[in-house]
Amino acid sequence: MENKYKPYVSAATVMPELTFRSVFAGIFMAVILGGSNAYLGLKVGMTVAATFPAAVVAIIVMRAFGGSILEENLLRTTASTGEALVAGAIFTVPAFVIAGTWDTLWSLKAYLEGTVMLLIGGVLGILFVIALRRSMMEDPELPFPESVACAEVVKAGQKGATGGKFILITLILGMINEFLKNSYAFQSFSSSRPVQFLLAPIKKTIGGIEQTFQGGFFFGLPDASPAVMSVGYIIGPRLACITFSGAVFGHLFLLPLLISMYGGVVGADTIGTISKGIYNEMIKPFAIGAMLTGAIFTIYSMKGNIAKGFRLAFPKKEDLEQTKSATRLEIDLNLKGVYISILLMTIVMIIFYYYLTGSIGGSILAGIVMSIGGFLFAGVAAYLVGLIGSSSNPISGLTLATLIVASALILLIGVKGTQGIAAALGVACVVCCACGISGDMMQDFKIGHLLGGSPRSMAIAELIGTFCVAFVLMIPIALLTKAYTLGSEMLPAPQANLMALVSKGILEGTMPWTFFIGGIFFALALILLKAPSVTLIAVGMYLPFPTTSAIFVGGIIKWILSICFKGKKLSEEVKEWRSNIGILLASGFIAGETLTGIFIAILVVSGVSVITLPSGETVGRFVLGTAWWPALIVFAIYALIMILVPLMVKKENN
Repeated sequence: MENKYKPYVSAATVMPELTFRSVFAGIFMAVILGGSNAYLGLKVGMTVAATFPAAVVAIIVMRAFGGSILEENLLRTTASTGEALVAGAIFTVPAFVIAGTWDTLWSLKAYLEGTVMLLIGGVLGILFVIALRRSMMEDPELPFPESVACAEVVKAGQKGATGGKFILITLILGMINEFLKNSYAFQSFSSSRPVQFLLAPIKKTIGGIEQTFQGGFFFGLPDASPAVMSVGYIIGPRLACITFSGAVFGHLFLLPLLISMYGGVVGADTIGTISKGIYNEMIKPFAIGAMLTGAIFTIYSMKGNIAKGFRLAFPKKEDLEQTKSATRLEIDLNLKGVYISILLMTIVMIIFYYYLTGSIGGSILAGIVMSIGGFLFAGVAAYLVGLIGSSSNPISGLTLATLIVASALILLIGVKGTQGIAAALGVACVVCCACGISGDMMQDFKIGHLLGGSPRSMAIAELIGTFCVAFVLMIPIALLTKAYTLGSEMLPAPQANLMALVSKGILEGTMPWTFFIGGIFFALALILLKAPSVTLIAVGMYLPFPTTSAIFVGGIIKWILSICFKGKKLSEEVKEWRSNIGILLASGFIAGETLTGIFIAILVVSGVSVITLPSGETVGRFVLGTAWWPALIVFAIYALIMILVPLMVKKENN
């Protein structure tokens, strides 16, 4: 293959790359980033790509040890596995509890079974994508936006500009805020509060019977959570507004309508209970139906790109034979060994599926669906990362398509009930993890391609990182679900609920069809209107209103920053650099708040209170109690930091 690019580090340059310190530090960071994204994903249904914060941390760590740029690249590659693997885990693993196949995630059985699925899915994702690397690196149709931006961050780091101080400052602020608002810690204010008001009762005669109806509104103020606001900041004002539109429809239109249809007089003391019941039993299934339709439409709308991803999943013979090259820049792992490993891991998963179902036919079918679906969708995920970046990669939609096929085929061969659900969710979990890792690995390959890293070393580092992290990630997920209650406002887990509802609905016939089908037709109407991102609208409808409105606030703050940028005469390079500073600030807020949430969860599960009086009484609130007005200070400080710092900071070594 003729090189059409000039890497930052030439092929002839010899420097340390795959070293113990780079891999060890990468594994440590992978665990931290994976745990923080577990909390974020279960809370808001999204994860944030770890590429940028991992790159900054890698620069700082390797500079302290006198490491090379290629060691930095290896550390970042290893560190990003945590976020990529946990994205697959949180979308599917909690579904085993929601669907009733596991009693709890806080058990040895759940830990071992979940770890096996994460391990197999992650490793398969890496093996699947290795064969695609050559085809995608020089494809002119793939801009790899996040990879290019991250490579520039790393290059700037070689000139002294790390950006680490920005992450550190907001990380500390995020930790303090979480301690002050968490009800299990030093809660000194309420991060949100419910707002309710009733309309006057009216009497209507329907079918000859006079009935009294009373409407009302019940919703929560935006959550004073820098982590959630940072999600809106990172995805930008447009996507934040789209998500919030779902909340407006679900909570400010549909919920009041259903309250008025509830019948009878709704009192001020009962509207909260009634609203929560309607939200859980009616609006959530409605949103899930819309989410399913949106995911299917997303896949359909990308059919051209997906078809190309399928084609790339079967590389040309000459590409397979190019396993040796004159330079280290083109050396991959031995492809024969890769394919043999894929076969062996598929056999292992068939045995595991037999353990779950007790059905030979069901386990073989599940293994076939997993291997074919995983291979094809891993190629699709890798291609889409090159096209739109890993943050927008629709792996939950790809997983959902696999789940529907697996559930239908398993039902056809007669495997039903808990065993069938377990097999279908097992397929979905492995495929979801494979898609997450494959997209992350392709992004890492491109960054290494630009910097001059060795693909073989990067693949080895990613395999080591995935193997180690797979044994750890079930612990923070289990801790969070035990401490904060799976399905609650603190941990709604929207994608996992979707996976559980679809698998149970197909295999047990328990689908709440009235509301589910209503959501399908609602999504179809949005599609006919050419509404943007139906899936995001549905997610916004599903999530608690305080969460979605906080995402909206973050998006508005990013919009204000963009307006301020327009008023300054800045080059595009400086604008992009300052925007990246904003992303680093947001990443610090996310890391600080989510890691503190996990730490508090550990204390809760272990029975240790954060503060205890001499009398032995546990104190969860002090000084301001549950007043909401201090949350306004949080919003003000967050807005000032996220707007003023990117505007005022000067570009280092410009």
